[in-house]
Amino acid sequence: MDKLSNIHCARLATLMLALTLCLPGCRRHEAELEPHLIVFDMGRMGIPEHEQFREVRNVKQLPNAVEQWFQGGIAEPGEKYFETDVGDSRLPIYRLLVAGTSSGYCIINYERGGFAHAYTVALFALGTPRVNPVWVGRSGNFTTLRELKAAVESGKILEVRADKSSL
Repeated sequence: MDKLSNIHCARLATLMLALTLCLPGCRRHEAELEPHLIVFDMGRMGIPEHEQFREVRNVKQLPNAVEQWFQGGIAEPGEKYFETDVGDSRLPIYRLLVAGTSSGYCIINYERGGFAHAYTVALFALGTPRVNPVWVGRSGNFTTLRELKAAVESGKILEVRADKSSL
């Protein structure tokens, strides 16, 4: 009986070791497949509520009304765009860095190329066929929703009042 117990204990220990080594890898791959959910305190953007956003890293995942707001289109992260005032003017002047969508809002951090390069974050209220930003700020090269949340909530991103030509 002792020999049988030792064999069962050895097998159980081997199984536990295998699970311990494999599960973190499985969770890492699962996290890569599931977009991040981030809760924003919207107070710095003049909205007295919290909103849960799902991270968006490509243009196809943006709400159609938000994508259409970018006249001339918006390039995918890392793709070529009209970065300076010299280059291929057929390229989009905007490039997505990161965005987040919720049931009521879309927050998007993007680059605007051309003569005066800028990083901008815009918050769109969803629910109408045509949208306009309800809050806009000058941002930075934030490529994750967590980075963007931290910058917005800390006050590092200041609101700007500007017409669409400067956004």
